[in-house]
Amino acid sequence: MHMLEVKYDMRTGHYTPIPNEPHYLVISHADKLTATEKAKLRLLIIKQKLDISLAESVVSSPIASEHVIEQLTLFQHERRHLRPKISATFLAWLLIFLMFALPIGIAYQFSDWFQNQYVSAWIEYLTQTTLLNHDILQHILFGDYGVLSLGTYSLVWALPVVILISLSTAVIDQTGFKSWMIWAIEPSMLRIGLQGNDIVPLLEGFGCNAAAISQAAHQCHTCTKTQCMSLISFGSSCSYQIGATLSIFSVAGKSWLFMPYLILVLLGGILHNRIWLKKNDQQLSVPLPYDRQLHMPNIRQMLLQMWQKYTNVYRSSATYFYHNLSYC
Repeated sequence: MHMLEVKYDMRTGHYTPIPNEPHYLVISHADKLTATEKAKLRLLIIKQKLDISLAESVVSSPIASEHVIEQLTLFQHERRHLRPKISATFLAWLLIFLMFALPIGIAYQFSDWFQNQYVSAWIEYLTQTTLLNHDILQHILFGDYGVLSLGTYSLVWALPVVILISLSTAVIDQTGFKSWMIWAIEPSMLRIGLQGNDIVPLLEGFGCNAAAISQAAHQCHTCTKTQCMSLISFGSSCSYQIGATLSIFSVAGKSWLFMPYLILVLLGGILHNRIWLKKNDQQLSVPLPYDRQLHMPNIRQMLLQMWQKYTNVYRSSATYFYHNLSYC
């Protein structure tokens, strides 16, 4: 005889009628809970000794199911206070946008000024130097893919981006804003198959994709690691791409196109995840809830974090860059 099922939807709190006979109790959409909600639910299950599973159906009796649903209904009322308001989510995404838009904008203005005022004149002076006035040296040093012409370009346009983004992320991290932002955006992150904490290595990709991929391998939740690393590859631009794109838009007199470009890159990564990556059934791991308490930054720790990010970026990218340069 086929057993009936009672389905409880964790997302909406709705459930099907409980029959007066043994049945299967199925908990659905538990993967839509945030990290804080999952932690609270785990404590509730342990405290009330609820005979349920978030991954599979369990055999239950009418009395047991009524008790489970009663406790889950109370949990639904409590979780409304655990979720961020729409205004908090909007503010968090705005802060994330600004913590990268402002450094990139400032870096662009500085790089453009420094390139025109000093670097171009210095390169021009070196090309006229008698010691370097040989065809082979001119080609190696000052050609379209020259060591100095292209090498200084990589430093002038990429280095300010890396430094300023490192400063921005260090300030956000050391003040506790990062944990608050992760909590505030997690409901929207769940919609694209990622946990809230997975935004960290994704945003690190805007400094250096190689370093961000390495970070994702250690920081992302096991169940969303593939999605997160894929989104870094398709949905973020490293500092070299940012510098090159900024210079191209600047030469074309269309600097305003840079922000739509970043948005399209991110949307492309999200679309890639939606199309190619299937939802992982193991998305029911329970990460620790986030500490949302704000505090003054520790300057020493902030500078140390900036230095570590800088060394990680250039250890990963500079070697790759100059290796490819040798083949140009």
